[in-house]
Amino acid sequence: MKPIDQDTIDFAEDFFFKLSEAQLREMITEFKKKQWELCKLLTSFESEFESQKNKSIVWRFGLITDYCFNSFYGKLSVISLQTIQDYFDREIKASQNKPNQNDKIDYDSQMDAIGQPELMFCLGTKINDFFNEKILDDEGANKMMLGILSIGELYKNEAEKLYLEEK
Repeated sequence: MKPIDQDTIDFAEDFFFKLSEAQLREMITEFKKKQWELCKLLTSFESEFESQKNKSIVWRFGLITDYCFNSFYGKLSVISLQTIQDYFDREIKASQNKPNQNDKIDYDSQMDAIGQPELMFCLGTKINDFFNEKILDDEGANKMMLGILSIGELYKNEAEKLYLEEK
C-alpha cells in the first residue's frame, strides 16, 4: 500500500492545528456523524488528560489521521465497535506473549507497522514538540503516542480492506 503523500499530511497538520476551539468543536461534531465508535475511543483517550489544550490535541491528531487516510485512499468504511474491540484484543494478546522488557514500548516498530512513515513522523514530532514545550509531560507524551498508534493502526486496517476490495 502506497504511503500518504507529504502534501496531504502538511495540509492536514496546518489546517487542524490552526482551528480555533469553536471550529474544532464543529469539526468534532461532523466527525461524530461519520465515525461514532472512533469518537468514543478518542473521547476515552481525551479523558486521560486534565488540560483542555491536551484534550484538543487528541482530537486534532484524530482529525488529521482521518483526513489523511480518507483524502489519500478515498472514503474509508465506518470503523465499527467490533473492529476496535478486535484490535485491542489482538494488542492485549500480543503484549501478554512478549516477555517484560522493563515496560519499554518500541514506538519505532509500531510506527513502521502502520506503513505511513511520513504521517507517523509528523505526529510523533508534534508530540515531541509538545513535550519539549512542557505542554505534555513524559506520561502524557506516552499516552498521546499510544493513542495515535492505535488510531493509525485502525485506519491502516480499513485502508487495506479498501485496497484489497479494489483488486
